[in-house]
Amino acid sequence: MSGMQDEQNIPYEDDYAYELPDHAGKTIRRLWRSVSDQHGRLAVVLMSVACYTLLSIYAPYYSVRIVDFLWNGIRSAHTQGTVFRVSWEQGGREIAVLLAVYTATAGLYTLQSFLMSSFAERLSLRLRTEISEKINRLPLVYFDNHRTGEVMSRAVNDLDKMSEALQTGLLRLFTAAGMVAGSLVVMFQMQVWLTLIFLFFMGLALLSTKLFAAKTLQLAARRQQCVSNVTARVEEAYSGRVIIKAFGREQNSSREIHRATEELAEVSRKADFLVNAINPAI
Repeated sequence: MSGMQDEQNIPYEDDYAYELPDHAGKTIRRLWRSVSDQHGRLAVVLMSVACYTLLSIYAPYYSVRIVDFLWNGIRSAHTQGTVFRVSWEQGGREIAVLLAVYTATAGLYTLQSFLMSSFAERLSLRLRTEISEKINRLPLVYFDNHRTGEVMSRAVNDLDKMSEALQTGLLRLFTAAGMVAGSLVVMFQMQVWLTLIFLFFMGLALLSTKLFAAKTLQLAARRQQCVSNVTARVEEAYSGRVIIKAFGREQNSSREIHRATEELAEVSRKADFLVNAINPAI
């Protein structure tokens, strides 16, 4: 019983404290070397993102020409007292091209999403395998100084978050960067002063996003800390259920787990609200 109490008193807060990485460049280079067999897959993703961005920008730009063409045809038919009909020569060809562009855009998005999902899951599998091998080599003193649930949380929950970030966050970053650059080029071609006004408000939006991001990262780190705490307490209660029952600690154990889950729910509510409030606020 004293062993369980000692394990429950192991601090875990500092392990998930929010801080900027000290060696982000080295970490990225190490991660890049660990996926050396998937560099070709990433190259295909980048080319797909580039083509997807170009087509996504070209589609609305091309649709402007179609609307003008159809509107001029309708006005001309109205002036002549005839009925305007869309045929292959009068707008049909242009509409078919626009449909092909949107179809290609959807295909490219599906391709890059599939490739990034498989890339992230392959990397997650490799890291979990390496963690398993590392755990088998660790001395017993490591497990005396760390919660079992905390170790499980790092191998399961944290890697799930990393996989999610690679599948969605990294792909959105590539796409957003290309869309912003391409859209600015088209906007400057259309109207310079209107684009400058847009850039001014875009700067304000970036400043607001930076303020939101700092708080969001703190809440995200706190949520992972709470997830680790819940995982640790559930694992301890399950593995030590015989001892808990023998000493009549069922209610105390239940209260601790409920308290941990309520804390996780509250932190998750705040984090999710802040994440979903960024776009409406901007």
